Amino acid sequence: MKLLNKKNKFLSVIILICAAVAVTFVSVSCSKKKTNPSFAFYNVDEQVSSAIMQEVYNLSAENNSGCESIILDNTKPLSESDLSDADIIFLPGGKLLDKVLENAVELPAGYFTRLPVSLSKNKKLLPVLVDHYGFAVYSTPRKALSLNAPETYSELKDFLKKEKQSGLLSAPSMCTGKNDDEFFGFISNEVLSLYGTEKYLQLCEEVSKTDGKEIPETLNAVLDELKDLQKKGLILQSWYDASDKDVLKYYFPERNIGSFFLSLSFQRKVENLYIQYYDRVDFPAGISTEKNAIIGSVIYAVCLKDNPKTLELLSELVSDVAQRNLTDNVKLAPVNKNCYAYDKEADDVRFWAASSKNGVLPHLGYAAFAEPEKQKIFADMLRNYLRKN
Repeated sequence: MKLLNKKNKFLSVIILICAAVAVTFVSVSCSKKKTNPSFAFYNVDEQVSSAIMQEVYNLSAENNSGCESIILDNTKPLSESDLSDADIIFLPGGKLLDKVLENAVELPAGYFTRLPVSLSKNKKLLPVLVDHYGFAVYSTPRKALSLNAPETYSELKDFLKKEKQSGLLSAPSMCTGKNDDEFFGFISNEVLSLYGTEKYLQLCEEVSKTDGKEIPETLNAVLDELKDLQKKGLILQSWYDASDKDVLKYYFPERNIGSFFLSLSFQRKVENLYIQYYDRVDFPAGISTEKNAIIGSVIYAVCLKDNPKTLELLSELVSDVAQRNLTDNVKLAPVNKNCYAYDKEADDVRFWAASSKNGVLPHLGYAAFAEPEKQKIFADMLRNYLRKN
């Protein structure tokens, strides 16, 4: 019995030691998890998220701190658990930000000194890169017809009419309308141009209350304007059904379209053999040549946890060096107002964003809905309206 008791005591000691080791291991693991920043990405292009993380890794190596990347499923709504796992989340501007900002950390004012005022109004949002919805004008027919790039919406319509009448092109303009982002970008520019910033923002709020299943009266008028362009042959009839492949593999190579309404990020996908003959222009204002906002997509960083290591890395993402690396890698516009931009197009977008009083506004889909499903429902409803005679 005494021998058995000694064995039991010995086993008990071993168990206690193992338990202590296990607790220590878990504590160390948890400690590492809490101190190493995690960066989540929601609805951010893979090339962009990879470029941002590369900069983060470079910066974290310099600061001797680890970090991890979390790619969230953008086909599903962003959940509370998604946010709880991240120190920083990167996502485009829009309705979803209202939810994310509820528990966000306000950043020091010094983080925004390198940025234009138009992009620095909310100190819980640190812009990192800017995309833009404008249009690319084919220079060959424009020069042949001695036309200047349009600066107002009425000039744009006259421009398209003259190209139509010339017979040089199969269509004066088109958009990759099957792509929801490109589709919403074009329609949003029409709304902003025809009605201005205040009414655009009001319309976004109206649409947000419909669950994507109704079209407000103001938007009906804009869609009727687009249908009129279709009937007059000023835009390709079935532009709303044109896919990415259609535009990249057929329409650009055929060189028969006068202008493409497209984002800067989509323009970067076009082979240089074709895009070199196109001049990128901001969508013109409807009332005057002065605009107080542009339609685009800003990739924001939102800090969810007050972690010193995270904040230090975040500040460096808008430095001259990091911004130059980012614009070189993804060919979008930098937010740093002084650093080098990838090319003229990226520099122009930065200038338009900086010189617009209201900065960069998200397209109608992002501005009205946080849920991807509602955006899709609404886009399909608008396409169906445009198909009707």
